[in-house]
Amino acid sequence: MKRKITSLILISLSLGFLWQALADNGKDCHTLCWESFKACEDSAKARFDGLVQANAVQNCTRGYHRCLGNCVR
Repeated sequence: MKRKITSLILISLSLGFLWQALADNGKDCHTLCWESFKACEDSAKARFDGLVQANAVQNCTRGYHRCLGNCVR
């Protein structure tokens, strides 16, 4: 059981590093997350009004924090 857990941890770390390496186009992970957030926020503000807009921006914020959680330093 310990081997399975250890191997799952190592595989998930490896995939995280691979994801970060593939996503890196000369920019660090935090910059990519910020650019993605700004694009999402601009889209939400352009398409929605009122409460729906607030919920859409909140979803963008959640996605931004999720993206930052995937950044490995």
